[in-house]
Amino acid sequence: MKHLGKYIVGLCIVTIGMLFYVHQQITVLRYSYTINNKEERLATLIDTHKNLTFQLASLKSPATVEQKLRAADINLVIPHEIRIVKVPVADIEPIQMVKANSTPQGSNVLRALGFGREAQAELSE
Repeated sequence: MKHLGKYIVGLCIVTIGMLFYVHQQITVLRYSYTINNKEERLATLIDTHKNLTFQLASLKSPATVEQKLRAADINLVIPHEIRIVKVPVADIEPIQMVKANSTPQGSNVLRALGFGREAQAELSE
C-alpha cells in the first residue's frame, strides 16, 4: 500500500508526457498537411501565371494583331511622311489645388444675425 501512491503518481506523469508527445505529433502532422496544400496551390498559381504570360505575349504579337485586323476587315497602311503630324509636348505647370475650408472663420452669432463674410464689389463700365 505504501508504494501504490508512488506508482499512481509515476503513471500519471508518464501518461501526461505521452499525451503531450502525441499532441505535438498531431500538430506537426497538421502543419505538414497545410504546407503541402499551400505548395500545391503555389504550383497551380505558377502554372496559371505561365499560361497567362504566354497568352498575353501571343495577343501582343504582330501576327495575332494582323489576323484580328483582317478578320474585322480593317485595312491599315503605313502613313507617308507628309501625313505625320508631330505634336510637341508642352511643359505644363501642375495646377495647384486649393482646399476649401469646411469651417468658415468668424463668429457664429454674427452669421446668425446676417453679418456673415460677404465679398462686395462694384463693376465699373
